[in-house]
Amino acid sequence: MTALSIDAELVIEGDGHTYRVWSEDDRFVVGAPSLSALRALDDLEGALPVPIDTFGSGLASVGVGVDVQVRRATVARLGAGTDGGPLGRWLTGTDATLDLSGVVTAAVRALG
Repeated sequence: MTALSIDAELVIEGDGHTYRVWSEDDRFVVGAPSLSALRALDDLEGALPVPIDTFGSGLASVGVGVDVQVRRATVARLGAGTDGGPLGRWLTGTDATLDLSGVVTAAVRALG
């Protein structure tokens, strides 16, 4: 089996916020400037430059996941090895697993 290599760096502008998409090891990372900016997207799928199937089931089939970060804290995950939940869908607008400790870390970093 051939190892999958990912190298990406994108900038997405929307609703007055800047979102970044990059690769780290075998995962994609979507970075939002704040929790409210992430919620303002309504749907992470609509903000990405490729269909969500590429990120969700498409990347999961080859073992790649997506971390959603705010202030460098992972607040949700989707793709390989994750099961979506209602709180993840509320935060990202797509089938994602919420990382509660990451949400708390991002909120505390906003205060400091």
